[in-house]
This record gives sequence, C-alpha cells and structure tokens, in this order.
Amino acid sequence: MTIIMQSISDDEKGPLRNLMAALQPLRELSERLPLSIVMAFIGVALKENRSLGEYAVDGGFSLSVASKLFADLGSVNRWGEPGFGLIDTRPDGRATATKLTPVGSAMVGRIVRSLEYRSATLR
Repeated sequence: MTIIMQSISDDEKGPLRNLMAALQPLRELSERLPLSIVMAFIGVALKENRSLGEYAVDGGFSLSVASKLFADLGSVNRWGEPGFGLIDTRPDGRATATKLTPVGSAMVGRIVRSLEYRSATLR
C-alpha cells in the first residue's frame, strides 16, 4: 500500500474549510461565479457609498472591468439580463454611489454567520 503525504497540514485545512463554507452562499448564486465578482462584492460590503473608480482602484480592476462586474452584481447585468441584485448604484453628484441591496446585506449576513459558526466549532 502506498502512503501519500498531504501537501498541507491539518492546521491549514481548518481555515480552508471555513473559506469554502463562507463562499457557499455565493456559489448558490452561480456555480461559475468568477472570483473577481466575489472580490468586487466584498469590496462594496466593506465600504459602501464610494464611486466605481474608487472600487476599481482598491480592487485592482480597470474601470471598464469594474463597470462590468458592478453591472453583474446589480439588477441588470452587462448583457441586459437580470443581474444578481446584490448592489445598487445611484447617481451622487458627478459620481455614482454604490451600496448593498437588502439581498446583498442578507448575503453578507449568511457569509459572516458561516464564518462565525465555523470559527466557534474549531475552538
């Protein structure tokens, strides 16, 4: 019988399981949800009411990519089809302010509760 050594330790597996559990609510939106959309969503959750340009800079996206990601996260995606409905963008003077929708806030709650539950069970 061949013994195969694991590449990562059991201590490293716990946080990875937490990450997988935390991402599950987002996976339910789409099994093929790109990481860039996840990162853009988390960026809005961390700091609302900013301009698209600010999110683009912080997320490391070009403005054109950020615009597409935010359309997908909003009510109508880049192809004019229903988006995920997680964020709302509104004109605010010369810029556009972005915030979580009630659906987006609920999604953040599910993610956070998943992380809190997983962390509590590991203690």
